[in-house]
Amino acid sequence: GQTQLDNLDLGSARSIEVLRGPASALYGNASGGVIHIRTEDGGEEPFVESRMSGGSYGFHKYQLKTGGRIKALDYHLNGSWSSIDGYRRHSGAEQQFGGGKLRYHLTESSDLTTVFNHAHSPWAQDAGGLTRAEVDTNRRQARALNVTLDAGEEVSQGRLGFIYRNALTPDHEIVFTQNSLYRTFANKLPILPAVGDGIVEFDRVGLGGGIKYVGRWEGNGRPNQLVAGVDAEFQEDDRQRYANLGGSRGALGFAQRESVRSVGPFIRNEFRATGRLSLIAGARYDNLRFEADDRFLTDGNDSGARTLDQGSYSGGIVFTARTNLQFYANVSTAFQTPTTTELANPT
Repeated sequence: GQTQLDNLDLGSARSIEVLRGPASALYGNASGGVIHIRTEDGGEEPFVESRMSGGSYGFHKYQLKTGGRIKALDYHLNGSWSSIDGYRRHSGAEQQFGGGKLRYHLTESSDLTTVFNHAHSPWAQDAGGLTRAEVDTNRRQARALNVTLDAGEEVSQGRLGFIYRNALTPDHEIVFTQNSLYRTFANKLPILPAVGDGIVEFDRVGLGGGIKYVGRWEGNGRPNQLVAGVDAEFQEDDRQRYANLGGSRGALGFAQRESVRSVGPFIRNEFRATGRLSLIAGARYDNLRFEADDRFLTDGNDSGARTLDQGSYSGGIVFTARTNLQFYANVSTAFQTPTTTELANPT
């Protein structure tokens, strides 16, 4: 429930694959499952495509994308702007998006892909929750406190990633990945100053990368595929909280620098035992360290650090009864840590 989708425009999605249940052997800190979205490639022929959408409650969206190939370079660029007034009062939003993917074919067996995007939502209002009596009176109203304190958020996020893929031989491939991001976030919560700090702001930077090997071979005529690698990531937030004075920033009540680093080696093997029976096994070890450096010391020093680590395992069997009919069974474990905002330092 903590995945950020600001940098995702479904207008440039090529395919969406949903993996239900624990998938930690390959994807790490994701116990609920994985939604794997592949964006479009440039294609052989150049194209320009536009789309305009409109609907009820002031909805407008305009999108423009282009793609093609110039010699060894595939390119795909996409931009969009959308806004909506909302069904309820104080529930409008606006979002701007721009991004693209460039893939340069270095040799017949290797390529370098660059992925970049930027999203900005200058305002997204929060109408809040209503009681049953309020809904019966006027279901399109907003919670009064949300209007008074101008509840909502402003978000900007950018991402840059590189993927180097080299098919060393037809059956052996190695992939290097690197990604970086920044995120600025300002959230006005419907919290009165007497109750707590209702304005949350942070600046985030993140760096990550990994290496993955994929090998395929046959033993005694039985195909086998091995995937192994390691992921490493680092994230740092500079977070503050202020009193919400009628939608404006009040006194500072919280200041903290938070950092998280993670390392996760993994391995997965699929063996075709017979023409119809496949056996699958996987394992992963995740090690994450959270650190908080308290910068607001008038209420004491809440600085601290904690390391969370765990091994995750999976195994499965697939029986192919017919070309278009398979039966399978699997068992998996998962490991998912709290987010930085869910960690606390109780007495």
